[in-house]
Amino acid sequence: MNESNRASNYSIRSVRSYAILVIWSVVVVSPLYWVIITSFKTQIDVTSGPKFIPWIDFQPTLSAWRNLFGSMDAQWVRAFFNSVIVSLASSAIALVLAALAGYGLARFQVTWWRLKNKDIAFFFIAQRMFPPVALVLPYILFYKFFHLLDTRAGLVIAYVGMSIPLGVWITRDFFGQLPVELEESAMVDGYTRQQAFRKVVLPLAAPGLLAAFLVMFIFNWNEYVVALMLTVQQAQTMPVFIFATNSSLGPQWASMSAIALVAMAPVMMIGIALAKFFDQATLAGSFR
Repeated sequence: MNESNRASNYSIRSVRSYAILVIWSVVVVSPLYWVIITSFKTQIDVTSGPKFIPWIDFQPTLSAWRNLFGSMDAQWVRAFFNSVIVSLASSAIALVLAALAGYGLARFQVTWWRLKNKDIAFFFIAQRMFPPVALVLPYILFYKFFHLLDTRAGLVIAYVGMSIPLGVWITRDFFGQLPVELEESAMVDGYTRQQAFRKVVLPLAAPGLLAAFLVMFIFNWNEYVVALMLTVQQAQTMPVFIFATNSSLGPQWASMSAIALVAMAPVMMIGIALAKFFDQATLAGSFR
């Protein structure tokens, strides 16, 4: 009887778990599905009410995609490459600086005035609590003086400053998982601390570093407010360009959806490529 009850309880828990997973999957996938089908609708199909199933609720069309890829010299191509260059460059630079800071906070006892390691680490992540719009005005004044407005270099500098707090927080936690005995053994064998860091710690910390890079890249790719205020046309990024596709006739939802799907592609590909490393970093952090 007890075995029967246990089996019954296990079945109920399994059904409940699968039901939750299915509901959550629907919640997560529904917005993406809606963007995909909207990119194949006409403006009348979009504005005449919700339509969910192609060839049943509406007749799909490729007009938005033809308009998008039929003008490869258009502004969206420049915006796409601006986003790629700025996001990759700023994330890579921020990762180098954040890894050095994270390693220092994980391995050395730092005291600055009354602040110690945990306080300094919190100070870093607290920088992300500032609303971006509160920081944009100093950037505008500074960039105007140094002629950095509407330039990729200006965006890279701003994004590096915004990314470092996240990178320090993630890398510090991951470096803290690595046994310090590994470095001590390497130094006993004749390595300097810099060599031990470069040849022992960095290879072992690769999953955490890639996870930090992915998080920073996603934030930089999707950033809107700073890019809107610091760019006009030459350095315009995809989030700003997508919003700028609104015309005097109102939002062109099919075109915006097609461009949005193009903008999602790099993040999704990088996320899929680095997914296993991100999982390793997450699992490592769970044992802290």
